[in-house]
Amino acid sequence: PAGRHAVGLAIAVNGQIEEVNIYPNSALFHKLAPRLIQSYALQATLLAEKTGAAQSLSTDDIGRFLKPGAEKSKREKSLDNGNTVVVKELEGNTFQCETHYDGQVIHWQAMKKNGTGDAARCATLGSDW
Repeated sequence: PAGRHAVGLAIAVNGQIEEVNIYPNSALFHKLAPRLIQSYALQATLLAEKTGAAQSLSTDDIGRFLKPGAEKSKREKSLDNGNTVVVKELEGNTFQCETHYDGQVIHWQAMKKNGTGDAARCATLGSDW
């Protein structure tokens, strides 16, 4: 099946894209994907009563989410001798993160801060993410 070759995952909760994760190979992706799915399943359960009917998302919606907007800020941090992380804040409360190991990208992530201005969501999840 095609799924065994997958290297990434787009996560949406109640019709809002939460994040997209891409890994350098399918083995690492398949090791980490169940944890991502479990955490967002819990989030969806917590938010189920706080929202109305969710809209459907298309692959075009995901594609638009992945197109970088204007960069507002960029931070790079060395975690140790071989690991660094680069975080870019983009317009529209969107963030892109890259984790590097020995100069190679080992994880790429795009996230949206969906809770900005949503008091019910913030109270339920304990943050504006």
